[in-house]
Amino acid sequence: MVVSPNPQSSFHSSAVVQVASFQRRRARAVRKENLAKRAERERLAEAQRPHVVVGHQPGDEGKWTNCDLAKVIITEKDLEATEVVDYPMGSVTMSKHLNYGIGEREKEVLFDTLSQLSALHSVASASPEDQRNVSATKLQQQHDEAVPIERFKTRMLARVISLKNANAKGIAFENRRRIVATFSGPSNAHDPGRPEVQGAFPFSNPAQKHANV
Repeated sequence: MVVSPNPQSSFHSSAVVQVASFQRRRARAVRKENLAKRAERERLAEAQRPHVVVGHQPGDEGKWTNCDLAKVIITEKDLEATEVVDYPMGSVTMSKHLNYGIGEREKEVLFDTLSQLSALHSVASASPEDQRNVSATKLQQQHDEAVPIERFKTRMLARVISLKNANAKGIAFENRRRIVATFSGPSNAHDPGRPEVQGAFPFSNPAQKHANV
């Protein structure tokens, strides 16, 4: 015996399937829309998130660049800065930041006093008898011949003592020295334990690339 399908039953089943399919598609669309909204909110939050190192928000970099700490520490960009200094042996182009222990007094000794003494060495090292037998013109000629050599040596020395040649630890050491000198209290010019100094120490590492914030 063959049972004929019930048309009403087929129609009823198709309607249920279509409704269920529509609900699934709608649920997927709503879920996709919610995920897109959440991703956008996270993107906006990330764009406005303060810098993890210096704390300012994007577009407000002036808070960092104008603060005392930013003016004290040496960044990778600062290491490229040079200056031209005139000395008796001639002008010397040197880095504005030199290796530890070389200040203004040491620069004067190395590039002024030492270079002049070295130029006079060939004359001063001669015996008194030889000096008496050599005319003043000859002595001046020897000195003039030594000047270009000393000029070359001072320029090479300027390159060697540049802080740019130091490694990351050496630059961090110089930054810590500058931080202590700047933020120590008036009662103690060298107070590494002061809270202001300790708070600034993490910024002494050049690997943090403060120049790019």
